[in-house]
Amino acid sequence: MGGAQAIASWQQIRILGTSRRAPGSEHVHPAPDPFERAARRVLAAPVVGGTMRVGDVMTRGVETTTPGATLQATALKMRESGVGMLPVVEDGRPIGIITDRDITVRATANGLDPTSSCVGDVMTRQVFSCIDEESVDAASGQMEQRGVRRLVVVDRYQRMVGVITLDDLSSLPLEDEAGPVVED
Repeated sequence: MGGAQAIASWQQIRILGTSRRAPGSEHVHPAPDPFERAARRVLAAPVVGGTMRVGDVMTRGVETTTPGATLQATALKMRESGVGMLPVVEDGRPIGIITDRDITVRATANGLDPTSSCVGDVMTRQVFSCIDEESVDAASGQMEQRGVRRLVVVDRYQRMVGVITLDDLSSLPLEDEAGPVVED
């Protein structure tokens, strides 16, 4: 699919967060919607020779953990890395994710000892992922559809290669700041 066609199809997607007006008020601006902002940035991304791929904008070298790691070690890794989520991997393949919220709500609130409890006991087993060769607009659409802010990125062999987040999409230029679509 050529760049112009990819952008045209992006303009046809449904964006979450339509107008949020107070009853009787026509001047209230809609609350900012992270999916809408990301969509505007993806629309504006410079495209050369086709569609921008997830591998072009994802975060590489992401810290991970294993199901047997303790919650304390995992929380320390999150703090040192400045992140609130770590993919849980076995043999290089994602099998879950653990968030700082999982540790707080599922472990601490239930009285689990962080020095002896393992990630596998409280991790989220459902992994939403995309392939690094997938288009950015498809990944963004999946985030919107599933209501998530990040996807684990895998290669064609299902090995984890990174993470794409709404923050990664927000680093793209805004639609009204971008230049024209460029094709080979």
